[in-house]
Amino acid sequence: MKPDNKLTLNAARSLTDAQIKDVFSEAAATIDLIQRETMIILAVLREREVKLPPDLAGNPVLKALEKIGKNMAREGNGE
Repeated sequence: MKPDNKLTLNAARSLTDAQIKDVFSEAAATIDLIQRETMIILAVLREREVKLPPDLAGNPVLKALEKIGKNMAREGNGE
C-alpha cells in the first residue's frame, strides 16, 4: 500500500495474508523511523536544556523513548 492510502478495517478484511504482512512490515518500519527520530530530537532538547511543554512532558511514550535514548547514548549506540 502507498503511505498516503488510509487503511480501514473493512479494507483490511479484504486483503490477502501476504498483503497484510506487507502493510504490517511497512507500518513497523515507519514506527521504527519515527521512534528513532523522536529519540534523537529528545536528546538534542535535553542537551540544550529545553523543557517540553507540560502536555508533552507527561506523555508516557515520550518518556519511554527518552529513557531508551539515554540508555543508547550511555552505551555508545546513539549515533
